[in-house]
Amino acid sequence: MTTLQQSIGVCTLMAASFVASAVAAPQHSGLLALVPENAQIVAGIEDPHNPDSHGRLLLVTHNDNLDYEDCVSITGVDSHRRVEEVIEAAATSERGELAEHLVLLAGRFDQKRVFKAARQNSARLVSYKGNEILVVDPLPRELNAMRDVRWLAILNDEVAIFGTQQMVSAAIDRAAERADIDPALAEKISRLRSDVNSWDVLAMPSDMLARHFELGRMDAAWTAVLDSADEVELGIRYGGKARVDFAVHSASEKQTRAIAAVLDRPRLLLAAAGTRTKAHLTALSVNGARVEGSIALPGNEFDNFLESFYRSRSEDSGSR
Repeated sequence: MTTLQQSIGVCTLMAASFVASAVAAPQHSGLLALVPENAQIVAGIEDPHNPDSHGRLLLVTHNDNLDYEDCVSITGVDSHRRVEEVIEAAATSERGELAEHLVLLAGRFDQKRVFKAARQNSARLVSYKGNEILVVDPLPRELNAMRDVRWLAILNDEVAIFGTQQMVSAAIDRAAERADIDPALAEKISRLRSDVNSWDVLAMPSDMLARHFELGRMDAAWTAVLDSADEVELGIRYGGKARVDFAVHSASEKQTRAIAAVLDRPRLLLAAAGTRTKAHLTALSVNGARVEGSIALPGNEFDNFLESFYRSRSEDSGSR
């Protein structure tokens, strides 16, 4: 698998795929219990911040991007489909770093209709622990980017599970066992504020994080953070005034102080995407090897930042 396929970037979630719903605290997500315990990237979103714009997951892999887009496409034959929440995850396996990927969608899905349409297009079906599974071969339009054979399962017409066989089978196992949320993930999620619209949790060795977190023109501003971080948590609250909550853990208190010095200059971080901003730090604290805080800025400026971030990642990907 190429670096391009694994690199971390932005996922744009189509507003048309969501219905308006009250924002629930991440800790109350019914999908979290399905996330395999070895996941190194977990990101979630309840719904876009307004019906006319795109919601975004800021830190996901390119494969997660493709999983979401393809799952939306495959289930598109269901005219009554409703998506209320999305969680994406990625993990390392013997196939490579972040080679396993998964998207979970909560809402309403007509499994019979979706699978019938797939069978009419010569799709294969297999069974796993009593669940009918749609086997999705690499799609012709994305052979240069996605070469994995993926599984799609729809549980009780309420949850769609799509991704690599290892991740999907693990999620189904957890559903069958009525497993609780993985304790390590639950601890990280518990630190997120309850009013965020989208969130990201990353946990991996610092060299691995720096290796996969390719931000093109933004590298200069973020290198000091990523080179020594082994855990990153982000929570985003959209609106007229946007808020980005962050928490970063590093291997030592000295590294944490260096990270805090960078995060103390939010304008520098956001300006790295070519965005002029009135961002200001509303809180910053250092506790041992952990630094956390919040950045506030006008919502339209944050949208511009995300768009610039997304564009820079797309241009960087297209040049490879």
